[in-house]
Amino acid sequence: MIARLTRILDHWIFERWSMSHEQLAAYRICYAGFMLFIVGVHRYAWLERMHDGFFHPPHPSIASLAFSGFPPGGVLDVVEGLIILSLFGILFGYRTRLFSILFTLAMVFGNSFAYSLGKINHDFIVQVVPLVMAFSSWGETWSLDARKRRLAPGGRGVTWPVTLMSVIMGLAYFSAGLPKLLGGWLHLDSMAVRGKLFTLYHVQGRQDYLAPFFIKIDQQWFWEFMDWFTVAWELGFIIAIFNPRVFRFFVGITVVFTLMVLLMLNVWAIILYPLFLLFAMPLIPCHSARVQGFMDRVPGWVIPLAAVIYWAGMCMRFPVSLLRIDYWLTGIEFVPLLVNLAAVGVMIWVISLCVRGKQAT
Repeated sequence: MIARLTRILDHWIFERWSMSHEQLAAYRICYAGFMLFIVGVHRYAWLERMHDGFFHPPHPSIASLAFSGFPPGGVLDVVEGLIILSLFGILFGYRTRLFSILFTLAMVFGNSFAYSLGKINHDFIVQVVPLVMAFSSWGETWSLDARKRRLAPGGRGVTWPVTLMSVIMGLAYFSAGLPKLLGGWLHLDSMAVRGKLFTLYHVQGRQDYLAPFFIKIDQQWFWEFMDWFTVAWELGFIIAIFNPRVFRFFVGITVVFTLMVLLMLNVWAIILYPLFLLFAMPLIPCHSARVQGFMDRVPGWVIPLAAVIYWAGMCMRFPVSLLRIDYWLTGIEFVPLLVNLAAVGVMIWVISLCVRGKQAT
């Protein structure tokens, strides 16, 4: 009995999320490119202007254990530089494991001060991805590291970190749904989602996209359905982690739900999409010798040079990412909407790949 359970557990951990080296490498490039050129790197230098009276870091954290106030700007500049350098190292696959770990540690350090102001964002789960994926084989090909060793194309990669990320994501959403369940979201007169909409619409002035349409809906059944659906979807993630197909179904719901949150509440969470993409990669074909050929021609000095140029652009307030260009040109959040729509398009494309695969067999 114990041996059978061990085999089942081993199969779930090491084989259920099967991916090739090329699929893992493609995800690595997409992750770093998204963080650099769509979302943009976090800035922390503004924290040095904050009075230490606002310094109330979460416990335990690096900020609470080693500091009694906000650090000087030089320290924060170094953190930003390490984050940028690490992302370019991940992008080009140079010292991939080292820079993957360094990126997460630098983000945790910087955010421990940003979160000390009282608001903890949900983007922390995306920042953990490189730390976990550092122990996969996402740097084994399509990288500068691959110059030292050549792998046979199509080989199976190390994917137990993907399973671990599914568990982390499942627990994160479950921990978001449980307080809603205990807090009365399922009461037939709560209409919690509508209350959130009213607060954001009337108090914070978030009145773009479809918010004016939803604010006029006065049907209790609709808002109660939204409450129940949200709780069931978030709690269901904890069960879905044991089956990749079911988990992908929940991720697909999350993509659509994230778009609806943007349209209704004007709250965007596009930084989560690199995480969502990870679980679609096993279904996306990735076969190209040209990518490694390009990496073979990239000199190592390109990485620090690109990092310096990027960091200098940030310091000069030049829009180095699509999101910053969006604010710079219009002040209206078009990029989050476009990214959400693109994510829905990718989801439909992946579904079509699955359907074609089944028809072919």
